[in-house]
Amino acid sequence: MKKSKKSRFSKKILISLLFASSILFSSCEKKQKSVLFTSNLPSETRGTVMIAGHYANFEALEAEFDRFNEYYPNITLSYEFLDDYNRSILPALKGEAAPDIFFTFNWMLDKREYDEVFNSAENLSDPAVKINLTALRQELLMVHSDGQIRMAPVLVNTYGMLVNRDLLKKYEISVPKTYKNLKKAIAKLKENGFPSPIFGYNNSTGLTYSLALPYFCNSISTIPGSVPLLNSLDSEAGKYLKPVLDFTEDFMQTGAVDFEFCGTLKNNYNDVIMRFFNGDIPIVFANGDLVSGTKKREKQSSAFTENPFAYSFYPIPVNDKGGFFLNFPSVEFSVNKNSKNLEAANEFMRFLLTTQELNNLSKVKRLVTASTDFSLDEVYSAFGEATPIYFDRIGIMDNVVKQMRTAVWLVANKKMTAEETMKNFGSILSE
Repeated sequence: MKKSKKSRFSKKILISLLFASSILFSSCEKKQKSVLFTSNLPSETRGTVMIAGHYANFEALEAEFDRFNEYYPNITLSYEFLDDYNRSILPALKGEAAPDIFFTFNWMLDKREYDEVFNSAENLSDPAVKINLTALRQELLMVHSDGQIRMAPVLVNTYGMLVNRDLLKKYEISVPKTYKNLKKAIAKLKENGFPSPIFGYNNSTGLTYSLALPYFCNSISTIPGSVPLLNSLDSEAGKYLKPVLDFTEDFMQTGAVDFEFCGTLKNNYNDVIMRFFNGDIPIVFANGDLVSGTKKREKQSSAFTENPFAYSFYPIPVNDKGGFFLNFPSVEFSVNKNSKNLEAANEFMRFLLTTQELNNLSKVKRLVTASTDFSLDEVYSAFGEATPIYFDRIGIMDNVVKQMRTAVWLVANKKMTAEETMKNFGSILSE
């Protein structure tokens, strides 16, 4: 028997849930009173604030700089892209020109190499810092084992299907809201000559991941004791992959995906969007990050500008009740507690973590807002009817997700059987 691996889920970097961990699902929040910004410093305050991240550009954030400068015209803000961010953020924090605010991600939490990164982060929940966190959906906040909150979500992501509504309408197909109807839609599209009704980038796990992760999260949330064993990466936990692998095999039997056709794509972002805008792709399995890039690329596509079509993002219906809104932070901000500009950095965080600014940021970036004002961009409007799952309430760690997503990809591509992947859970090689 394979020796079980030590879990870090119960160790130093353990995350305690802000609310009871048994509350995995939550209905859409009622709109709460907006959190407004009130200046905490004199308007003539001078200083600089540099934010470091992994986005090559962050125009939505730069728009917030302009708005912040209406209050503090003498504070200079800048954004710096760090190449190979995951490896470069710690050296950057130790350097002379250390960022004042920096990107952090929940997947870092169970990896020892990022302990120092979080040790550099200020406790945002410290009353002395005076940062109001109530504008944020509390289900998105994570608390370290010492009770500190060291990162705050500023953009939220989800998974689903990008649908060419006009193309489906042409063939008298309604956007499917149940798994049964999804299979019917696939069959009708194939009858009408579409070799791959479902499209996406298959040279990595992106295509199948969007289908599998919401289903997986739902399935394990119904199995008591599954999460701790999964987080231990014990091979015995492989049995918990069975529901999602069975579902994957059932879906692949529909012939929804032509892997050769999907293999023409060179990357999982720009190429997918531009190919979708040709107008002959019915459905793309994707995440919100891909959707966020659509608006800018509408004008870059001559095919779309000449023949525009209506499109929206929908939950992938994985059962007869519909789909799930897997709700999780896309980008979180941490404040460098050793910053030479700590006062100005904290003031910008106070400003950004208000209802209006969080909503402005998400609208420009075209991602879901992290605020309690759960109004969605029109392209995301269908998610308002889906059952939300707050990913971090479930408690599975990133290493588990990597094992699952690789297992699903291997099974979908017939490179390994479901039984083989379950047996090898904990040591499944990435594709």
